[in-house]
Amino acid sequence: MSAPWRLATSSLSGRRLRTGLLVAAVALATGLVVVVACGVASVNATMQQRVHAAVGAADVNIEHVGGRAFDEAMIERARAWPGVRLAAGRSRGAVPLMNVLASATAVAAGIGIDPEVEYELRPPALIEGREVRADGEIALDVRLAEELQVVVGDELDVQRFGDPIRLVVVGLNAPPPLGAYTRPEATLTRETLATITGERGRVREVGLVLERGVDAEEFAERMQQEAPESLAFNPTVRISSGLDRNLRSSNIGLTLVSALAFMAAGFIILTGMTTNVQERQRELAIVRCLGGSRGQIAGSQLFVGLMIGAMGALAGLPFGVGLAWIASIIFSEQLTSGLRIAWGGMGLAAAGAIGAGLLASVWPAFSASRTSPLDALSVRARPTLRRHIVIAGCLGLAMAAAQVAIVSAPNDGQTIFWLHALIGAPLMFVGYFLMATPVSMLVSRTLGPAMTWLLRLPPGVLTQAARATPFRHGFTAGSLMAGLALMVVIWTEGSAVLRDWVGGIAFPDAFVHGITGLSAEQRRSIDALPFVVDTCAITLMRVEDESFGVRALRPIGTTFIAFEPEPFFRMTRIEWIEGDPEAAIAKLHRGGAIMIAREFKVARELGVGDTFPITHRGVTHDFEIVGVVGSPGLELVSRYFDIGAERQEQSLHAVFGTRQDMVRLFGNDAIQLVQIDLSEDIGDEEALAAIRRALGPTLLTAGSGREIKGQITRIGRNSMRIMSWVAVAAIVIACFGVGNIVVASIDARRFEFGVLRAVGADGTLLSRMVIGETALIALAACVVGTVLGVQGSWTGLLLYRELAGLELSLRPPVIPIAAGWGILITLTLAAAAPAAIAVSRKRPRELLAAVKG
Repeated sequence: MSAPWRLATSSLSGRRLRTGLLVAAVALATGLVVVVACGVASVNATMQQRVHAAVGAADVNIEHVGGRAFDEAMIERARAWPGVRLAAGRSRGAVPLMNVLASATAVAAGIGIDPEVEYELRPPALIEGREVRADGEIALDVRLAEELQVVVGDELDVQRFGDPIRLVVVGLNAPPPLGAYTRPEATLTRETLATITGERGRVREVGLVLERGVDAEEFAERMQQEAPESLAFNPTVRISSGLDRNLRSSNIGLTLVSALAFMAAGFIILTGMTTNVQERQRELAIVRCLGGSRGQIAGSQLFVGLMIGAMGALAGLPFGVGLAWIASIIFSEQLTSGLRIAWGGMGLAAAGAIGAGLLASVWPAFSASRTSPLDALSVRARPTLRRHIVIAGCLGLAMAAAQVAIVSAPNDGQTIFWLHALIGAPLMFVGYFLMATPVSMLVSRTLGPAMTWLLRLPPGVLTQAARATPFRHGFTAGSLMAGLALMVVIWTEGSAVLRDWVGGIAFPDAFVHGITGLSAEQRRSIDALPFVVDTCAITLMRVEDESFGVRALRPIGTTFIAFEPEPFFRMTRIEWIEGDPEAAIAKLHRGGAIMIAREFKVARELGVGDTFPITHRGVTHDFEIVGVVGSPGLELVSRYFDIGAERQEQSLHAVFGTRQDMVRLFGNDAIQLVQIDLSEDIGDEEALAAIRRALGPTLLTAGSGREIKGQITRIGRNSMRIMSWVAVAAIVIACFGVGNIVVASIDARRFEFGVLRAVGADGTLLSRMVIGETALIALAACVVGTVLGVQGSWTGLLLYRELAGLELSLRPPVIPIAAGWGILITLTLAAAAPAAIAVSRKRPRELLAAVKG
């Protein structure tokens, strides 16, 4: 066995409690990364499952550009095309069902199929019974069966005018992935669904399976040229590529979480090992005197770091998988794919743990090997030089300033993002870690006397302890800062988005949204309501545009919102940033003109008179910009109602044009949204209830502007609360480092504590001294973490401006930050409490007999 290995094992076994605390910190960091990795993998698998369930074995899907129904003759035409092996059509519509015996009713999202070809394309996900084979049969989503209180073999009535329709339940299907966010589905034959809805000879989509060797993208591009303007040929590989971009972006998020977790763990190991080296200077000096080389001393420290990282990985990997398994059981309805083990994420976690241990041991190894035996034997007689603290502070300040310069210099958001992710963020974290030492000294000097008075300690005892080991205190505070900084970033950026963007949108009074669109009759029924002042039909279509987002990961698309100019401008409160309303409306009527949201002006510096190209189906149409406006929130309304829909392409901002242009250029005459202006003498709830009664049992959804805005705000705040648990986890990880440092501090001062007990001090004095020192460290961590979080938030808001066009103000929220301070201080004191209580129970003789003091 080599000498460095013996020295390393001796060091670890001689301080088993402190070794255990360091290993626990690394294990928690590893477990956190594994939980996130497995969670991301499980969500991604569920999303892929959803896409595969939607498209099945189809190579190409034919759909109306606005989601409307089209002539079923397209099925026979498609079957006649060269290269097509199979074509299967699907229809959709509302199916109002009633179980007479249980007096239970529900409206299902009906899917009409051709049984003879459907199951070759999409095998059913049966839980019980069999698939639909003939007219008059129905297979229900199991959630729908529970709501209607039916089992296989029961009969259901369809609520409709005209002849009664009775359906036999022949099967129960598993809910689709992420089905909790969608309306339960019911499968019937196309003929049965057409009888219920009255929509005969129409389909919503046609799935094509191509012959072997036929390229789907080339086939779709060729057939698109021959098809009507209103139909879109979508290769399923294109749908999958949109999902793949989302998966790549989630992997970047996993990498950032891993970097944060292991950076915190690395700081903890560095602090613990540096403390260990300082304590063992005399021991290491004796080894040098007996013939040990510098390389052996350095090697022993590297072995210590390697073993701490490896043991942490071994403990953290199964711990993380166990937590992920528990989470997959709790959220089994949402994660229908079950737990997916992310082997790549586990490899990243193991490598990160071992790498954190090795990198954190480099400085202790260098420090231990460079000291001569005579200097090491007298090290405890030398105080820490003030210039070392000043150098650390100046170096840290320079790194933080370098991060500001890196993100401020470029004008391109893509460059800023990658420079910050790869260089700026690491510089910023390391810089604040170094600055934690002078900040810790400043906090102990300013708040130490007050803490001394509060805990009834001898004057100067806390500030003297901080001056004796400034880097130990500073590095411990630096280890604690990461979690609080993350919490500051989450709440500062999230609050800015909700306050300055969502809060600034003036939503119209009410909306009606249709998954399968709205008919002219349904709009007329809304117009006929006495409290409806005006309505405006809205068509939404995603267009190809990469103005926003990180292009290499997940570009954020743009929504073309088409409206009827007269009612739209009568009922919508438009904030004009640029342009003259009268001139803009005149040009909109003439065609070829659009208004853009202000975010385009911020991110791309576009304005009135510029040309905005919109590409659809490979054809680019140039529009003149006639106005820059504050968004009325219609794109957010669309996203709100489309929660759970199969959308792999993300869109955020919008351009606004006329429905006349939408039909003329894109062949899309669908109505996805009806905007409603209500009279002043009716409340939102009463109006929405009346609208829903007027629409009857359909798949249409009604909501008010205030309701949607409130729900979006609640979703945003809940998301921030959930993400805050990651920050709390980072603080908990750091608290194991605090426990290690507190034990080390007590070990180093046992003789001093014994003298105090011998001259009459009681045990509580010792515990109060330990708690006082720990409280000062926690307060220093709060200061450094808050400032780090504010700088990180400033960078985040800059990226919001450059990548999303959002102008957000930096206003750190006081209450969440105060809560973060409270959590950090409480957990830190809780980590120190066991050691403080233990030392207070030691007898003077035990303390005076300590050889390490």
